[in-house]
Amino acid sequence: MKLNPDCIRDVLLWLEENQGMEQGFDGVLTGSVAEYLSTDMPQHLEDYSADDVLYSIKQMIESGFLNGRRMNVAGADWYQIQDITPMGHEFLGKVRSPENWQKTKSIASKIGAVTLDVLGSVAGKVIAELIKNSM
Repeated sequence: MKLNPDCIRDVLLWLEENQGMEQGFDGVLTGSVAEYLSTDMPQHLEDYSADDVLYSIKQMIESGFLNGRRMNVAGADWYQIQDITPMGHEFLGKVRSPENWQKTKSIASKIGAVTLDVLGSVAGKVIAELIKNSM
C-alpha cells in the first residue's frame, strides 16, 4: 500500500486536537478508525479511505510518531493510540503550516522520495530557510 503523506499530517492534526489523556480507560484513546471516520473525524479525514487512515496509523506507530498498538477484534483491525510521541510532535510542528507543508511536499516529490524521514528532513530545511530569510 502506498503511503499518503497528506493523510499522515491530517491524522496527526486530528489527534493533537482531539486526543485528551482523560479520554478512555486509563487515559488511553481507544477505538476503531472506521468508527472515528464515521462519527468523530472532521470532514477532511472522511475524504480518505479507512485503509489509508489505518495504514497511516500503522506507519506512524512503527516509525515512532505515535505510541500505540494494533489489535484484531472479531476480524477487524483496531488501533489503540496512547499519544503522539515527541518525534511525532516535532514532525507535526514542521508541517503544521499549510504553506510549509506544500513546499515540503513539492520538494520531496521533485527528488522522488516521499518517506516520513525524508518529509521531516525536507520540512526542517524549509523552516531553516524561512528562519534565515526572516533574520
